[in-house]
Amino acid sequence: MATSALTGAAESQKVPLARPPRLADAFVLTLRVLGTLNLRDENGHDLPAALAQPKRAALLSYLCVRAPAGYCRRDTLLALFWPEADEEHARTALRGALYFLRRTVGEDVIRTRGDDVGVDPNRLTCDATLFERAVAEGQLDDALLLYGGDLLDGVHVADASEFEEWRDNERGRLRRAAIDAAKALAARRDAEGDLSGAIHAARRATTLVPDDETVAQCLMMLLDRAGDRAGALRAYDELSARLLGSYQSAPSPETRALVEAIRQRDRVAASAVASRRDTPVDARPEELRDRPRADETTRVGAETPDVVMVNGSLGAHRGPTRAQMTLVVAGASLAALAAFAGVSSFRARNGLTTSPSSPDVVVVLPFTYNGARTLSYLGDGMGRLLTTNLNGAGTLRIIDPVAVQRAVDREARGASATGIDSAQMRHVADRFGAGLVVTGQVSEAGGRLRVTADVIARGHSTSQIVVDGTSDRLFELVDELTARLVAAWGTEKGQRFTSLAARTTHSLPALRAYLDGEREFAAGRYALAVDAYQRAVGADSTFALAYYRLSSALTWTTLPDARTATRQARRFIGRLSRRDAMLVEARYANSNGMPDDAVKLYRALLADYPEEIEAWYQLGEVQYHWAATLGRSAQISQAAFERALALDPVHLPALVHLARLAAAPRRVARLDSLRARLAPLAMGLEESLELDALRWFTGESSAERMRVVTNLIALGTRRVGRMLPALASSTEDLGAVLAIVRALDAQERDAAADVRIILFGAELELARGRWRAANTALDRVAEQSPSVAAQYRGAFAAATWFPIGAEELTRVRAAVAREPAVAGSPGLQHFVDPKSGLFPEQRAYVLARLSARAGDSSAALRALEDARAGGPLAADPDAIATLTQQIRAQLLARRGRADEALRLVGGRVLPVATSLPTLPSFRTADARFLRAELLRMVGRDDDALAMYATFPDPNGYDLMYLAPAHLRQAEILDRRGDRAAARAHFQRFVALWAECDPELRPQVDAVRRRLAALGL
Repeated sequence: MATSALTGAAESQKVPLARPPRLADAFVLTLRVLGTLNLRDENGHDLPAALAQPKRAALLSYLCVRAPAGYCRRDTLLALFWPEADEEHARTALRGALYFLRRTVGEDVIRTRGDDVGVDPNRLTCDATLFERAVAEGQLDDALLLYGGDLLDGVHVADASEFEEWRDNERGRLRRAAIDAAKALAARRDAEGDLSGAIHAARRATTLVPDDETVAQCLMMLLDRAGDRAGALRAYDELSARLLGSYQSAPSPETRALVEAIRQRDRVAASAVASRRDTPVDARPEELRDRPRADETTRVGAETPDVVMVNGSLGAHRGPTRAQMTLVVAGASLAALAAFAGVSSFRARNGLTTSPSSPDVVVVLPFTYNGARTLSYLGDGMGRLLTTNLNGAGTLRIIDPVAVQRAVDREARGASATGIDSAQMRHVADRFGAGLVVTGQVSEAGGRLRVTADVIARGHSTSQIVVDGTSDRLFELVDELTARLVAAWGTEKGQRFTSLAARTTHSLPALRAYLDGEREFAAGRYALAVDAYQRAVGADSTFALAYYRLSSALTWTTLPDARTATRQARRFIGRLSRRDAMLVEARYANSNGMPDDAVKLYRALLADYPEEIEAWYQLGEVQYHWAATLGRSAQISQAAFERALALDPVHLPALVHLARLAAAPRRVARLDSLRARLAPLAMGLEESLELDALRWFTGESSAERMRVVTNLIALGTRRVGRMLPALASSTEDLGAVLAIVRALDAQERDAAADVRIILFGAELELARGRWRAANTALDRVAEQSPSVAAQYRGAFAAATWFPIGAEELTRVRAAVAREPAVAGSPGLQHFVDPKSGLFPEQRAYVLARLSARAGDSSAALRALEDARAGGPLAADPDAIATLTQQIRAQLLARRGRADEALRLVGGRVLPVATSLPTLPSFRTADARFLRAELLRMVGRDDDALAMYATFPDPNGYDLMYLAPAHLRQAEILDRRGDRAAARAHFQRFVALWAECDPELRPQVDAVRRRLAALGL
């Protein structure tokens, strides 16, 4: 394709990366940072002086851990270790620390290069870098020997929060690598038939994640296979004690089912031994004694199919097959384990059965309320309070209150105003397999509360519990009610449960605001929900659940603080039940660029709580928004959204995402069905209009379409702006979306919103093949923010398909280079601040891409080296290494060396890094398109088609590559003889570039001629 800039000649310069020596190599000093901090000389003698002062010890450790990335800028070290000091005092302190380290560890160990600082990895080796290299090379035994514990365990540096955050992030990353290594080693040893080695590796995994049930299950099954049932039972007892002590909860149903199966086999084995003692000596001829009698070979019990009795003695216990065990430990992935440990599949494999309802599963119905309006929120709120409290009580599993409410709503259709009857209650209980139902009422009179709870087991009332007291004792009343409910159900006496006040909040105003937020969020009124949650955390700054829900609500608004709220929720995670804590951890992983970890956590949670609506929805969110970045289709998220909607038929966010997924393949009937479900709810005005727009943009043009456009424009930029990228991505009707953008731009008066809408209009123009129109829009942006205009112009010019001349490319590069860099980092910002300057990592990224396009390999790699040396990216060597590989691959491809380029970029599209802001999210589009091009160039058409098909991303940041991606798919399909599919992609290409710039029209005309030749 003539538009590609992947041809031509340019020299690729390789920058050698320093590698630390192996353990067997000669070295002078050894620094241990994994576990207890320790420094030793070549004779094994400790050197405590270098580590006596925490900040100097931390500085040396930081330089060693990041040594493979090269030198570090002094400015970065100042920001990490002396953030509160002025520059003069901070630089003096750094010089003093380096001087001391040189005197204690050697002048040749600490290296400087201008304003850069580093260590010589040949003179000072570090266990963390050796550990990572061992993992990368598959030397898992060595890796686990090197991993002595958490990074810098017990090391605390006062007044150095940036360093502490770096340490915590690195600690988590290395710990996850060790866990994965232990699980992978267990799988490897088991596959090799080394059961003892597999058990040893599984034990190591349990020491690293002692609370993880899937890992404990692996160990128990391995011990069971080895015949060490006593060891398996001890492992279960240890797990139970840890869960009870840390989370006041019990192991999951599948873990309990596994241990019961092991106990049953243990009882059968003991019985067999006793039976053997009592069996008379066989009187048959000696040559027949080893043969079983015809009537004596029996299988013992339907529930123990793996135990065979022969002549009264215990035969070989086959246990789970090798294939079954491979499913448990293979792949070093907790996500696979969570899927394996599903309750129904696990019990089916182990011959276990349960009744349709379980006495441990509880449904808490909404309570009725009578009294003053000031406490009316307790009608809906009491069920939520009890649900939160009961989640930590014994082995009880409490059904998600939102799922319960939706089930009640379905049953209550046509019911009286007093609520549902007993038969309908049973239907709700049966829906969730619940053996217990709690219902009741709250009454208020004269400032006193009376709470009456009815306990119903299998349709029959078993007890009624009444608590009363003044309204200011609400939490104590709920705690008392919880304790009496637990006692009534026969839960072990004395079993601890975390009180409601400790889990949620001690503040009644905070609780009331939180419940207000829950109602607004469920109704799709996200701005009001944000306001309510903010009032909740304002009243109680430690309210973890409110922070968590605030982060969810913020993602549906134009406010940029969702990640901050998530961090606050995680900060106070100790107040939450294990169930809620897993939700917070998963959301934290998602918001910090770790989608694989988030998916594992959600799947593990759903293995225990398959009715958890929030987990299903958030799992879909992760899969939907990260799919393209990881080289997958967003359609993989559909199943999770469908489950959320099945449990909550009015779950607005799930409904909107399903509509977007239906719009991409133009499933008009499905869109009509989803719109019909939303119509009677009278909720979510923006979402309702988005569904209307998806429907009418996807279908035929009509007067209704104009009505929808008019209504969207009337909402204004701030309310509509966030849905426009998704609308453009889902429908690919860029002209219609651009018309809305232009109308919004014409009426916008807010500077920040104005910049955002103009920038998105520029992206749409570029996606339509209109470089000149995009530049005109950026000229307007430059009037308010030259830096923002420069960085976007650079990112646009770096796109590989547009034929920009050398002179214009030089002008764009010079403009970006002229913009002054500002201190700090934008992080994962979703909105452009027109007042911001050009951050160092933004400039490095854009300059590297522009230089690579111009064939200037030296300038491209120099820009990345500048980013490596300073700024937040200095602490993210993986991101810099990946961007460096991408630039080198592009340069190799320009020289026609596609095979080498493809090997260089490796198997993954791009590891996710949180250091770069939204603008360089274009880099993920660049990386995906480059990889697709390389796959096509080496003849891997199927893989190339799959990668091109990831365009457009649901987030809408990659629209500039949409038309070239359609053209490439059409060319491959046409070459393979799939004329109908090729025609569809050719048509989409022509529609997108119908009004393109003159430079691109010859390609469009050529495609039109090919369409005429296809003649379908």
